[in-house]
Amino acid sequence: MWCCVGTGMENHGKYGQFIYTHDDNSLYVNLFVASELDWKDRGVVLRQETAFPYGETSRIVVAKGKGQFELKVRKPSWVADGKFAVTVNGKAVSAQADADGYVSVDRKWKKGDKVSVHFDMEPRTVKAHGKVEADRGRVAVERGPVVYCAEWPDNNCDVLSVLMNRNPKFEVEKASMTIENAGVTVTH
Repeated sequence: MWCCVGTGMENHGKYGQFIYTHDDNSLYVNLFVASELDWKDRGVVLRQETAFPYGETSRIVVAKGKGQFELKVRKPSWVADGKFAVTVNGKAVSAQADADGYVSVDRKWKKGDKVSVHFDMEPRTVKAHGKVEADRGRVAVERGPVVYCAEWPDNNCDVLSVLMNRNPKFEVEKASMTIENAGVTVTH
């Protein structure tokens, strides 16, 4: 398996290769990306529909084929306990992740089966590690996998002198947008 190395610029070229991976009996959903997988060895086509990282859901549909295999959906580390849910054809399944961070659904799949994944993306603050001297005492604001920042050119103040409440309250404003990706249009 590949991991992030070097400058990190090569990461972007690898994402498409690692949306899905598989072994003989398991299909891993590693990334939430609107996409289609043709698993030729199994004669199965899956389609993933999502507005991630803006939306809090991803839907995986068996578009073609059938067969017994284990679908392993990655639970992102930023999802709080109890805030990750998986349903198959509208029925809840256990969303308890294994030691590797995957929620497993082992069953006989058929065309039309739908797996819905929901992950709350509540805004939160993340404190910089105290051993990184340049960032000591600083925090970042994250929502899901997105890290927000404030820069001088965008603000009329010295952003390094801004203070934040220890327990800030955030309000998420929903905006209307249309995302087109991989031939799938998702309106959020």
